[in-house]
Amino acid sequence: MSEYYVIGPQQIVVQDLADAIRAHDRVAVVRVFHRNEDLLAALAKTRPTAVILHREPAEFAGTALGRALAADGIPHGFLSADEGAGGPAILVSPFTEATVSAFLQGLLAGIPRADG
Repeated sequence: MSEYYVIGPQQIVVQDLADAIRAHDRVAVVRVFHRNEDLLAALAKTRPTAVILHREPAEFAGTALGRALAADGIPHGFLSADEGAGGPAILVSPFTEATVSAFLQGLLAGIPRADG
């Protein structure tokens, strides 16, 4: 069974993203977090399939959460209003079930970018 972690400050956005993930993977468990500390505590106990963060990717790699995800090799990407130029996997908002599905397929396949 796949387990996805979604983190972001806006309840409605992360819940919509969680619903779109469940549409992609009907048996997935999706856990929603609102604070980095809570996600870090969860990572100490389990290893999710992937993590999606509702934040800009700039300078994320240097944060405690960024270092933890990289150290454990956990696929992760970002929900952002701007697709940027190259770099990390970014799901452009607003998103649809189809764009989330394409994003997750690319993220799990190790493709650096997965724009819908």
